[in-house]
Amino acid sequence: MVFVDPQFLPMLSLLAWLALEIIGLLHVLHALMHVRTAQGTIAWVISLLTFPYLAIPLYWVVGRSRFTGYVHGRRAGDRRLRKLAEGQVDAILLAAAGLDRLGRTDWIRERLDPEDFCPAAGQGSLGIEIRKGDKATRDAIAFLDHVDTRFAVTAERAALAALGGGCQVPIGIHCRTAVAGSDQVEIFGVVASPTTITALTPAHAAGAFDGFVTGG
Repeated sequence: MVFVDPQFLPMLSLLAWLALEIIGLLHVLHALMHVRTAQGTIAWVISLLTFPYLAIPLYWVVGRSRFTGYVHGRRAGDRRLRKLAEGQVDAILLAAAGLDRLGRTDWIRERLDPEDFCPAAGQGSLGIEIRKGDKATRDAIAFLDHVDTRFAVTAERAALAALGGGCQVPIGIHCRTAVAGSDQVEIFGVVASPTTITALTPAHAAGAFDGFVTGG
């Protein structure tokens, strides 16, 4: 058994604290280079500098290498934009939401309107799955619910189910507010040929919010 002279305890504590701070700084540098979003980087930097004894283990579990796919995806996007800048291609079709998040909106020349380029049902929406009947969890995450988005996704999924949609037939459904701030909504739909990708039945419907809810 090793005994330490009490007079050295303050010095040992200081050395341990300095070592922990240095390790935290190294993790901060890693976070700055690898975390996928600016918000995530700020959160990790603050955590690692403020309470490294808690943040470092968490960073090794959930923050160190989990999002490398995002880094590769961003590099792939940069390569595509470079091809456009160098004139290797005439145009590129990319998700505008991704360019918005990356701050690359200067590359956007046109945002495709759903009326002309109808997306898949529920495209871009985020959902949280919980256990049936779990009222406590439902109440806890209720503030995340966005009524307009939930209505739009519900309408889109209902239309997809009515058409018997699946993975074999290209079907596009999009629901949105017709006029900002009003109760008028419109739904665009298109069914394409699986072999020729020719639009077979483009459709458009509009009406009041309540009418769509009660009418299905």
